[in-house]
Amino acid sequence: MEKANSYLCEVLAHFISDTTFGEMPEYVIEKAKLCILDTLGTALLGSQTEAARKLNKVIQSLSLPNECTVIGTCYKTSRLYAAYVNSMEAAYLDFDDGHRESGIHPGCIIIPTALTLGEYLNASGEQILEAVILGYEVAIRVGVATGMAQFKRRIDAPSTCGVFGAATAAGKLLGLNEHELANALAIAGSQTPLSPSIWYYEPSMVKSLPHALASKVGILSAMLAKEGFLGPLGILEGRGGFCEATCLPEKYQLEKITEELGRKWRIMEVYFKFYPSCRWCHSAVDATFNILRTQRIKPDDIAEIIVKTYSTAAQLSLNEPKDDTTARLSIPYNVAAAIVYGELGVDQFNIDAINNPIVLQLARKVSVVADESFKDKYPSARPTTVEIKLKSGSKYSSHVDFPFGEPENPPSTEQIRYKFVKWVGKYLSQEKIQKIIENIENLEELKNIKQLIDLLCI
Repeated sequence: MEKANSYLCEVLAHFISDTTFGEMPEYVIEKAKLCILDTLGTALLGSQTEAARKLNKVIQSLSLPNECTVIGTCYKTSRLYAAYVNSMEAAYLDFDDGHRESGIHPGCIIIPTALTLGEYLNASGEQILEAVILGYEVAIRVGVATGMAQFKRRIDAPSTCGVFGAATAAGKLLGLNEHELANALAIAGSQTPLSPSIWYYEPSMVKSLPHALASKVGILSAMLAKEGFLGPLGILEGRGGFCEATCLPEKYQLEKITEELGRKWRIMEVYFKFYPSCRWCHSAVDATFNILRTQRIKPDDIAEIIVKTYSTAAQLSLNEPKDDTTARLSIPYNVAAAIVYGELGVDQFNIDAINNPIVLQLARKVSVVADESFKDKYPSARPTTVEIKLKSGSKYSSHVDFPFGEPENPPSTEQIRYKFVKWVGKYLSQEKIQKIIENIENLEELKNIKQLIDLLCI
C-alpha cells in the first residue's frame, strides 16, 4: 500500500524493500536469466574492442584496490570502476537489450552493477536475480515516464534513467532498509549522467561512457545512503527535479512510474538484438532481408533504396559513416551492409567492412524518409517500409512493424543462447561457454556469484 502524500522515491523504495525473490513469477525469473546471458555476451565482446582496451589501460594506471573483476580481462579493480568498465563494455557494441516504450537499455547498466557489487559482497545467484529484476523494473518505469520526452530534447535516456535501476540493484544487494533505499534513489537521481547525443553524428568512443557512469553512480549512491547520507526525496516529481530538468518543455507522465507496480513486470517487455547497431535501424534491416530472401539482388543492380520510417528513426540518415559508432547509427550503412555482406554481425562493423567502397557506394543510394503516417505508431511499434528500385525498373518492398527480438516477434531461448555461443565463441572455448550458460540457467542455485564471475576471463 502506498502511504498518503508519499514521494515517488518512497513508493518505489517500499516496493523494492517489500519484494523478495520468492514472490517473483517464474516467467520473470527466466526472462532475467536470458537478459543476464545476453548482457554477459555483449560485455565479453565489448571487452575486446579498441575503446575498452584504452579505457582499461587508464583504469589500471590508477592503482585502485583489487576488489572486483573486469569482464573479459584477467585483472581486478575497485568495485566502482569495475562496474564502470563492465557497463561500458556491455554497451559499446550496441548489441545489448532494450525496452521500446521507454527507449532505454537497462541490461548494460543494471546487470554489471549487480554482478560487480555481488562479487564484492559474495552474493548468491538468487540475490543477483532479485537485484536485477527490481533494477529493471525501476529503470524501465522511470524511462516510460520520461524517456521519449528526453529523446525529443536530444538527451540520451538510457543513462539518465538507468541510474535509478543501478541504485535499486545496489541498494537491494547492500540490504538497505526502506528509508535508505528512498535516499539511494534520490542521491542517484541527483547525480544522473546527462548525456547529449552528439555521438549520433560525430565519430567518437564516448557513446557508452554515460551508461558506465550510471552504474558507478548507482553503487556509490547506495553506499552513501547506507551511511545515512540524505538525498532530496522529491527528486522525481519535485520542482527542479529529475523530470523537470530532463524533460521540460516536453511532457512527461509521472503516473507511469507507479502504474500497476508489483502487478505488471516491465522486464517482460524487454527486447533482444540480433544486429549490433541502434535498434532504430533494425526494422529496415529486417525488411531488407525479407526482400533478399525472395529476390537475388546484386549491389550493382540497384538504382535507389527508399526507407520510410518513423521520425525518431529517420534521424539516422548518415550516408557515409566515419567509424563504428556512426555506422551503428546509420540506417543507410546498415541496409547497404546487409545487402553486400548478406549478414549483419560484429564483423560488419569493423573499420575495413565500413570502408568497403562497394558498401559506401550503395549506402549513398539509400534515402531515409520520415513517413507522417507512422507518426503516432512509435513507440507502440517500429513501422518501417523498405523499397528497393532496380536499374531495370523492377521494385521490391517489405514492411516491418516489429523487428526480430521484440516481445511481439520474440526469439526462442535457443536463439538467444545461439547468439551467445556464436559470438563469444570467437574468444572462449566451447567448454567454458557451456559452463557459463549452465551457471546462468541455474543461477538461483549458486551459493556465490564468484562461481560465474570466475569464468569471464578471456
